[in-house]
Amino acid sequence: MASLRMTRLVIGSAATLLALTACGSTVNQAPSPAGSNLSTAGNDGLSGLPGATATANQSGAGQFPNGGSTGTSLNGAAGVTPNGAASTPIPPGGDLGGSSRSRVTTPIEIGLLVGPSSASAQAALGSNKQAASGFGSDVTFKALVQYYNSHGGLGGRKIVPITYTANASDPSYENDAQAACATFTQDHHVAAVITTSGDFWSDNYAACLTHAHVPNLMMSFASTDDAGFAASPSMFATSAVSVDSRVTAMIDEMVQTRHLQRGDKLGVIVEDCPFNLRAYTRTLAPLAQRDGLSIDRRDIDCITGYSDAGKDIAEVQNTVLPYHTANIMKILPLTGWETSVVNFFEDQAQGQNYQPTYFVSSAAQMASQQSNFSANALSRIFGTGWMPDTDVAVYPPSAATLTCRKILASYGIVAQNRADQYLVDASCDPFRYLDAALTSTGGLADPSTLTRALESVGGVIPSSVTLGGSDGLSPSRHFAPTNADEFSYRPGCSCFGYDHRPIQIS
Repeated sequence: MASLRMTRLVIGSAATLLALTACGSTVNQAPSPAGSNLSTAGNDGLSGLPGATATANQSGAGQFPNGGSTGTSLNGAAGVTPNGAASTPIPPGGDLGGSSRSRVTTPIEIGLLVGPSSASAQAALGSNKQAASGFGSDVTFKALVQYYNSHGGLGGRKIVPITYTANASDPSYENDAQAACATFTQDHHVAAVITTSGDFWSDNYAACLTHAHVPNLMMSFASTDDAGFAASPSMFATSAVSVDSRVTAMIDEMVQTRHLQRGDKLGVIVEDCPFNLRAYTRTLAPLAQRDGLSIDRRDIDCITGYSDAGKDIAEVQNTVLPYHTANIMKILPLTGWETSVVNFFEDQAQGQNYQPTYFVSSAAQMASQQSNFSANALSRIFGTGWMPDTDVAVYPPSAATLTCRKILASYGIVAQNRADQYLVDASCDPFRYLDAALTSTGGLADPSTLTRALESVGGVIPSSVTLGGSDGLSPSRHFAPTNADEFSYRPGCSCFGYDHRPIQIS
């Protein structure tokens, strides 16, 4: 039983460290060749080209086994504007700041921390469950590198990708993150990094890139708190919000919709990473006091690698009996691994005939994870979300989203489900923001100039993945989503839908 539960956690959560669980894809992946290098440089995506920077070898702690490129054959796309029809066009040489500069057109090294498909992650774990997703960010990023290079590069500079491929079953994600940072900042000196991190967040990784003065665009579900963003002033979250803002939006929305009312007892399961602990003290506890809620807090250990899985499963399940005994009927997980916490809590609760209500956010990815829950459990899950692809079953795409999908479809990358769709749509944003930023600077990419330019794309360059296509990046706000809405389960369609009561994310 312990072995089975370990596998389920990885399928539900650890496998989404750097890849999403889904139900299939039109893209086929080939196994990585034995002994392949994990950092690759070249203008065609993730493989070398003549004249490209030499491939770096990785060794020692944190090395991933046989990471690398896929067997996907990519063909170029033509006639598609990277920024999307809804955006304000920025012509070559254009400048968001309005000043005139001599353009820099030399190739630019961009670090890419990418993830394999969940199919490969599950295969590594010996899982018999049907592979959920046929591609990871290694495939989408490769296509986008090729696309931008075939259209002049980012801001007129051809991309030389420096790639580190992660494995969801690695014992220590922290070691992996540090090895990736060393690749980007010591083996190479990249101008910026695009990171996929799924449910896992490492303030140490963010600090490493900050110390090296490297702008870092994070594509993730999990995030750090306000203090973490302040400590890493060149870090930008393209599809997540700070933990403080996530908690605020969840409590405000649930109070507004009366799922939480004065006098309610709220069970809060806190994954005790420093950023979650700070957000609990600074934000969640005061909000509960403001709204007349009493909190029963239970902590689980901070998940820093696959080796933590079994211990954390037990810790989650050990909270069930005390909550049931205390008649706590409303549960909020304060963690980046919301789906797994709710899943394993619910599994244990079923055996006690205990049916609490759960409050989650976009981090739960409910539209792509609902097959892990019974219809009864789904009816007791209420979310506050800003990512339609994984919040709800259907959401009309914006012009920027359609442009993104058209680009990736031209390389044979077409989503077959909501999880795949998130990976497609979310992958476009960091490239779009870097392109606009480098266009505005005339190709200049020193850390302070590039950071200021990224802070200027908010409200100008739309998002492909956030609710309403909003992009709120600014000097005082380094995460893109600005709008959230309640989502809940609809028995009629056996799916999640928005309730159309949008609020602003502060």
